[in-house]
Amino acid sequence: MDATPYCSVCNFESSQSGEAVQLEPTKTELLPPDEIVQAEPLEYAAAEGDSGDGLPDPDSPPWSVPGAIGVWLFSVAAIFVLPILVVGIMLGLRSASGEGLPLTADGMQKLLLSPPYILGQVAATYPAHLLTLAVCWLVVTGFNKRPFLDALGWEWQGPPLLIKAALVPSVCIGVFAIAVILDKILPNSNDTTFEQIINSSAQVRYALAALAVFSAPFVEEFVYRGVLFGALRKRVGAPASIIVVTLLFWGVHVPQYFRAWAGLASLLVLSFILTLIRAATKSIKPCVAIHLLFNAVQALVLVTRAGK
Repeated sequence: MDATPYCSVCNFESSQSGEAVQLEPTKTELLPPDEIVQAEPLEYAAAEGDSGDGLPDPDSPPWSVPGAIGVWLFSVAAIFVLPILVVGIMLGLRSASGEGLPLTADGMQKLLLSPPYILGQVAATYPAHLLTLAVCWLVVTGFNKRPFLDALGWEWQGPPLLIKAALVPSVCIGVFAIAVILDKILPNSNDTTFEQIINSSAQVRYALAALAVFSAPFVEEFVYRGVLFGALRKRVGAPASIIVVTLLFWGVHVPQYFRAWAGLASLLVLSFILTLIRAATKSIKPCVAIHLLFNAVQALVLVTRAGK
């Protein structure tokens, strides 16, 4: 190449006098057809935890068992700590306003079971669920490195849509039928913490109904049948994972329904069936759908109680 300025765009060469001189068109040498080599397509190694279709395998997730247990512990702590924090703020505001606080344990218990304080505790569950969902997202996606729902196992492969649609109400009807039978066999006290909560006011019942339908089915399934089950399934196998997740989900609800043994037994049955379905389908979508419908029926009953 010489040092003559050359424009590759317009194919003009500038002479020493400044006049533009067009160059001869460049001829492109083409290979004969028999000498053209077809490039082989690139093959990419599947990342660890990916299924055959390129999606993450929910039964072999990249997060660890300690990480999953950490998510579960955070979810439990959030639903207990945030309501206590809200009650503490409400008591502080009451004291600062000059109303004063009860001096006896019975008086304090009566105050805490009054409608405003119960409503404050129920309302605190909403941010607790949001924080739990945020922690789930961070662990599952690895700080936005993986798709959230796909990594948890949202895709539901297998039976036709009609069978899937029939499975959801069928499971709910079966669990309710078992609950009726258990109610005839086991003692079932109505003097539970949950009964005290729902009988406090209509506002509390509406807040609980909305929580049960729009928040709990998603957050709880993401934590238990999603993050926790996937990590345990990878390390200890399906049978042990089903038992552990079933008992952990059931155990978190025991304080609310303590002494309502028939209700607790029904909840144990529901937890076991949901976890079994998750193990069989490798998907949390049917678990969310069943959980949502189950809670929706109870929420409908709840808002129509009118204090009964």
